[in-house]
Amino acid sequence: MKTTDPVKVLQALYLESLAELIGHYAGDPVEFEPREKTCAMSACAASVGFSDDRFKGTAILVVSHQGCLSQLGAPDETTETDWVGELGNQLVGRFKNKVSAYGPLIDLGLPSVVCGRDLCHGSEHNAGFWHLSWHGFEISSILNLEITEAGLEMRILEDTSVATEGSLCLF
Repeated sequence: MKTTDPVKVLQALYLESLAELIGHYAGDPVEFEPREKTCAMSACAASVGFSDDRFKGTAILVVSHQGCLSQLGAPDETTETDWVGELGNQLVGRFKNKVSAYGPLIDLGLPSVVCGRDLCHGSEHNAGFWHLSWHGFEISSILNLEITEAGLEMRILEDTSVATEGSLCLF
């Protein structure tokens, strides 16, 4: 078994989950670019916490209002917040599934959604900002991580079965 840095392993699994999720909705593979900081002029953001005895974090998915319009037509505020919240939930669900191959079964929080202008995020525990411009709209994601167990090593378990991702389309 190869031992790896937990932050790098969790970042890679998160980015893989993010690209798969948005690629599923896009119908094509997508590639997110790393960024220093994320701010959106008019957007909705879903925030979902997760934790294990050894680490904890928050996944934040920011979708521009234009992105919501292009995916949902002319949504009302409730539909827009439900859709972004569900995307956040699907993202951390995929992430949890991938992390389980390393042993931890992380607990997931409920998605919280906020919509508004000038949404920015910063934290001392940022493990990454990623951004995608796709068909005229913006999607950004932030991963906050805090490793709570000193010396934590992530090792893939060869005998762990991981469920195959579904193709559930909502909205």
